[in-house]
Amino acid sequence: MLRPENIDIVYTLACVYLKEGDCNKAIEYFKHFLTLREWYLKNISDCLMTDTLGYDYSAYNGLGFCYGSMGQWEKAVGFLQKSIVSNPKYITTYKNLASCYSAMGNNTDAINTLLRSISENIADQEIFIRLGDLFLKQQEYKQAISYYEKYLNLCPEDKNALLKISACYEESGYKDTAQIGYSALQKWNK
Repeated sequence: MLRPENIDIVYTLACVYLKEGDCNKAIEYFKHFLTLREWYLKNISDCLMTDTLGYDYSAYNGLGFCYGSMGQWEKAVGFLQKSIVSNPKYITTYKNLASCYSAMGNNTDAINTLLRSISENIADQEIFIRLGDLFLKQQEYKQAISYYEKYLNLCPEDKNALLKISACYEESGYKDTAQIGYSALQKWNK
């Protein structure tokens, strides 16, 4: 039986092209990887061990990222959703999907995507700051405060986040609390 080229090498080439910013080549190789993966899965007994056989989620994420970079939002969203189905614990995909939704002007789906990463227990500080920013954009100040607080607990030296949370407190009518934040910023700047 004739075997196709090495799946690990194809995946690696796709990643190299992605890192170099050549989205067209990365797309070509990620798609080829997914085709090879299907062949390998059907012919597993005839194959040598491979390292990347389970990386379909990463390939879908790469495809989604590339299509998003090219402004092809619907295609990007489709591949990113496949990535999450394949591996709901891969945080990068949630960030990329939320970015696509934001670029499409769909902040509600961006928020829901980032919230899902929290429910999967994989959220990091970037998720919290992005949620704060999205809620701030929608003028939902109390929600924004909640996520800015979580972010600042992890990154207390971020002056920009402190300014944003202070503004949210001010907009929410908590002028005294806002003033504490503004005063802290003034002390930092001295």
